[in-house]
Amino acid sequence: MCNIKPKIAIVGVGLIGGSLGLAMKKRRLAAEITGIGRNKKRLQKAKTAGAIDVLSTEFSDAAEADIVILSGPVDVIPYAARKIKPYLKPSCIVTDTGSTKAVIVRKLENLFPGKFVGSHPLAGSEKSGVRFASPDLFEDATIILTPTEKTGAATLKKTRKFWTDLGGNVILLKPQEHDRFTADISHLPHLLAVGLVKFVLEMPYRKKLKKMIAGGFLDTTRIAAGTPEVWSGIFLTNKKEILRALNGMIRELEKLGQAIGHNPARLKRILRIVRSWRQRI
Repeated sequence: MCNIKPKIAIVGVGLIGGSLGLAMKKRRLAAEITGIGRNKKRLQKAKTAGAIDVLSTEFSDAAEADIVILSGPVDVIPYAARKIKPYLKPSCIVTDTGSTKAVIVRKLENLFPGKFVGSHPLAGSEKSGVRFASPDLFEDATIILTPTEKTGAATLKKTRKFWTDLGGNVILLKPQEHDRFTADISHLPHLLAVGLVKFVLEMPYRKKLKKMIAGGFLDTTRIAAGTPEVWSGIFLTNKKEILRALNGMIRELEKLGQAIGHNPARLKRILRIVRSWRQRI
């Protein structure tokens, strides 16, 4: 029985959901993949791309799924979970791909007692949509799982295997740890990129600046091109940790400003330390 391939339902077949479908297809890990969403044209693109076998705009079409993956904006995931719950069979396990975890885990582990564990694949880009999906997106990617004392052992084991079969490297964190760490290394960088673009946009000489923009600015602000609906949800569902990280960053910028203004030797030390650490990673 353990060799029987599961039926999968993916709710939200964009970049991440589409890449999941393509990855499972490439590795022949699923008996059937159903893509569920609101936009039939987008679902058809996912089917044409080979990411899903069946497309549907009805949550009831997840009734035969062994694994359900909720892959959409973080503020939509709890809504989708509530809508799909009545149709799932008792043995079905549920996970998600959201970039924040504490809010999602708290809501979904109560909806699916023992059958839910939060997931966050650290993969993707500022681009969105199934047309940018890749079957190798999760190869060697870090996958964070956020089990709690309410997570069933079998659910955690199956979910871990699901991600490792896709080539991911799984680590376990508490939901609150996840949100703190990702605020520092993912959410804050995005916020800073947004702030830098906004800073330039508000300059009265921005038209002249635009003609001078080169690699440094483009590299630093690439992630600011991320989908606004997705990132507003991330910022708001991880507000406490992002504001903590932002206040810490403001203090660091103030220290740099002081070094520039009053302590050239300290400035050079900071730049050397940062350069060395950045090169190592």
